[in-house]
Amino acid sequence: MNLSRPPSFSGRGSVLWVSALQSLLIVVALAAMVFGINYFGRELQIKERRAEVAFQLELFHTKLQVEIDTGMQVARSIALFLSQSDTLSEDAYARLAASAGVNKEALINIAWAPDLVISHVYPIAGNEALIGLDYRDLPTQIEQVQKVKDTGTPALIGPLSLVQGPKGVILRVPVFETTQGDPQFRGVLSLVYNLDLLLASVGMTDDGLGLEMALLTESGDVSLSLGTADYADWSVQNPVAEPISLLGRSWTLMAQPSGGWAQADMERVIMMAGLSIASLIIAIVSIAAIWLAASLKEAERKKGLSDQRFDSAVRNAPGVFFTYLQSHDGQDRLEFISERCRDIWECEPGDLYKDPSRLWGQDGAEQHLEWTATVSRALIEGERWNFVWSIVTPSGTEKWLEGWGHPNPDQSEGAKWDNFVLDITEDRKKDLELEQKAMQVLAAQKQESIGQLTGGVAHDFNNLLAVIMGNLELLLDDATDDGQKRLITNSLKATQRGADLTRNMLAFARKARLEPKLIELNQLVLDTGSWTRRVLPANIDVVTDLQPDLWAIEADPSSTESALLNLILNARDAMPLGGHLRISSKNMLVVESQITTSGGDLPPGAYVVLTVEDTGTGIASEAQDMIFEPFYTTKSPGRGSGLGLSMVQGFMQQSGGAVAVVSTIGEGTTFKLFFNAVMKDPKAAQEETGSETEAEFSQARILLAEDEEAVRLVLVQSLEKMGYDVCAANSGDAAYLHFVHDKEFDLVLTDIVMPGKLQGPDLCANIRNDSPDMPVIFMSGYASTTDQALPNDDKTIRLTKPASQAQLKTAIETVLLRRDA
Repeated sequence: MNLSRPPSFSGRGSVLWVSALQSLLIVVALAAMVFGINYFGRELQIKERRAEVAFQLELFHTKLQVEIDTGMQVARSIALFLSQSDTLSEDAYARLAASAGVNKEALINIAWAPDLVISHVYPIAGNEALIGLDYRDLPTQIEQVQKVKDTGTPALIGPLSLVQGPKGVILRVPVFETTQGDPQFRGVLSLVYNLDLLLASVGMTDDGLGLEMALLTESGDVSLSLGTADYADWSVQNPVAEPISLLGRSWTLMAQPSGGWAQADMERVIMMAGLSIASLIIAIVSIAAIWLAASLKEAERKKGLSDQRFDSAVRNAPGVFFTYLQSHDGQDRLEFISERCRDIWECEPGDLYKDPSRLWGQDGAEQHLEWTATVSRALIEGERWNFVWSIVTPSGTEKWLEGWGHPNPDQSEGAKWDNFVLDITEDRKKDLELEQKAMQVLAAQKQESIGQLTGGVAHDFNNLLAVIMGNLELLLDDATDDGQKRLITNSLKATQRGADLTRNMLAFARKARLEPKLIELNQLVLDTGSWTRRVLPANIDVVTDLQPDLWAIEADPSSTESALLNLILNARDAMPLGGHLRISSKNMLVVESQITTSGGDLPPGAYVVLTVEDTGTGIASEAQDMIFEPFYTTKSPGRGSGLGLSMVQGFMQQSGGAVAVVSTIGEGTTFKLFFNAVMKDPKAAQEETGSETEAEFSQARILLAEDEEAVRLVLVQSLEKMGYDVCAANSGDAAYLHFVHDKEFDLVLTDIVMPGKLQGPDLCANIRNDSPDMPVIFMSGYASTTDQALPNDDKTIRLTKPASQAQLKTAIETVLLRRDA
């Protein structure tokens, strides 16, 4: 061998070298292919997992949005009531808050803070410390509360540490009074949620999810972490991000699987590394096929995932999705509607595709025009539309719907909208109930104000009438000319009519004291009918059918007259086109409890029945159980207070009687008043009562207490003219001083309400501590709370101003007779 030449690569050796080199290249290529396939397979797995996590975050976002929107609806319903009510008891507030449809598991409390100071909390248990809490004393909350007040815009605050301990979020809603002029700030209504329970209600804390999540603020700070991993270690993991916007606040929800994204499958690498060179061509073809199949599978998976997201959102949504096209040719079309349309419109989707006008109910044309105007404004302003309308379903059910819509990206054929509709019938009913309660409160306040005004006017007017009547009677006693006597007598009659008028005013104001007397009901009906005919139209025919030998009754004449008048006026209102009104009376002996009244079965006994029948519109059967409820009325607003029949029922029950009603729609209504019969002649009873006061007590000494000077002077002159010795004082305190220095009085005549410490009942009590048998006569212009303190014995009499000389003398002689009996 010639060692001076280098070896040559030729022949078989060169072939082997080339083969080896080729084999090496094939092995390297195969290894690269195996690792490439493994890498891309892992990336596909990660993409699929990321898509699942992204869908889960979108679902959490949707559920949180529904919870907050539900809270807003509840808050607005409560805020509407609070904006119209000046005062609200704790019980009323608790009922109002308890009736609200809200997530009661996550809700800690609903707090009402007029002028930024919490006055009402529901539930009160566990939240007692919040009462009286001033937001201005909470540095962590006052800035956001002040912002809500200044902007007039609801806001979602948090996450933050609550006064109760746990972390939470707060939905704050400003409340303004808008009844008159510019809106006036009333306070802030807050719905406080436990954050952990709120997140649990939407499924975010479910351990089975296998996710780690973090909630980032707009500045990038971590405000909440769910899971075990530290968010600071996520930067290399590329987590999924879901932007969240709720009531003007923005967050970013980050998530990744527990432990990070999937790692490379090394067994796959080992298996692929074992492929032989002989399968290289097949492997290349297979790889190409796998790539093609993977691409198709990914496309199908994405499409399926997108469809799954949409179907899941549609199925889980509480309302109906639909796409509506206002085409250029003027023909509106429904391009899509979800299956839950059956629950709202009670018809198949195909029926709505054929006739989209069904979406707008029976008044579809008018409501569709209103909707068109609404969406047109929204399109011009670039905002979503919001619209509320009513429908009547094929079953006859009336429903209220609320819809929202966004413009669809495809506007080539016309204005296309993607919309969402909710059935808000129950919320509408609650709103109407709240409005009705607010109107009842306002009506009660108005009635109370009118009653106080009427009672005050009547009281002062009675004092004036007392002066006028007293002076006229004094003039009549001294008059000798028949003409003068006639004029004075006429004036006294007019004064008495004025007294009757004030008595009616006091009855309206519920400040009149019932004074039961034996009365002839037939005569009362005739007297009432003689002047009520003037308030009845000519097209109403009035007929009276009164039993001649009617038993007497014992009742307050004025209240009985008012009850009859109320029934007559109700009958008039029920016959706007005219009709027949029949008023009848009869005796009735009830042996068994066979008659049902508003207070239950009528007990056996003797009754006088007063019946008022009309041929009016009638009362629906479902309303007959409610007509005696205060403030309930079937009349249009402004036509009735809803108190008339309740006052009639109260008077009858107080008088020991009852009231019954029978009514048929389109035929008329019959009211029956059952009075307890008294087997006694009213005239004979009056003569018997008068005989008790025939004795003379002309030398009696009377202690008089009256603060009104004019009334006091008239009483002194009248009593002295009757022969009594009178010592007069202008207050209860002054009268008691007279009594302390001189106890030799036969009787005390006193007003009930006077200036000073001692009112009429107090003066009576102090005097009777020394003289237990001292007769006392109380005089007053109306019934007040002080009347409850009046003694109830036979040595005490109450007179209503103005009282005539005859009434005053009868009362004095009666009480002195009882003292000496």
